[in-house]
Amino acid sequence: MSEVTFEMYMKAVNRILTDRVMLSSQDLPDIAYYDMYNDGVTPAEAAQEALIEAGAPDELINSIVVS
Repeated sequence: MSEVTFEMYMKAVNRILTDRVMLSSQDLPDIAYYDMYNDGVTPAEAAQEALIEAGAPDELINSIVVS
């Protein structure tokens, strides 16, 4: 099985974000996605962090299922 690349990771983050808020990571404030990727943060957790930094309401942030 191959390792998840950063490109694959960001595609997953963006898929989660566009499903929830119809925006991508490019539309939200910059956060340290690469550091999160290296630290083993899941794409769902990264999407939540992006929404937190953007000031999204808690109910929207909590609507992202983190496994």
